[in-house]
Amino acid sequence: MYTMLKAAAVVLAAAGVTREKEIAALMSTNEYFQHAPANLHVGALPSNMTFVELVYADLFPYYNASSGEINFWTNQLNAGQISRYQVALDLVSGNRYLFQVVDSQHGLVNALYNRFLGRNVTAPEVSYWQSVYASGGRDENVYIALMATSTYFLEPHPFP
Repeated sequence: MYTMLKAAAVVLAAAGVTREKEIAALMSTNEYFQHAPANLHVGALPSNMTFVELVYADLFPYYNASSGEINFWTNQLNAGQISRYQVALDLVSGNRYLFQVVDSQHGLVNALYNRFLGRNVTAPEVSYWQSVYASGGRDENVYIALMATSTYFLEPHPFP
């Protein structure tokens, strides 16, 4: 299964599909929806509410979504105003996922700073990346910028 998902990710990336769209596509599958109650360890039938709760749990393991947040998305899904794909895409493209710094592993931009530069992102850097994403920037912009720094260049690497 993992090999198949990895191959699918390579095909999607080659086609120009963003990381956000990949994640949203996986989360919007019927399989993800059907397994939501079991993954949440609740004895309920799959529903739009269990789907939204699982998306929050998977994307933000350090954050307890409020009932207002859960109900906001659940009500839109129940009314047919938005798809499961759109819910996942909105959340994975949002500021909480990209920029919220809880520790070195959370907030995508902060996690990348830790991975490539060995430190947390600063507030001015968060502001800069927020403007980049707001103007259509993508994760690849962060990767390229960080790997082009002298800090990253001077680090020892386990490959030639």
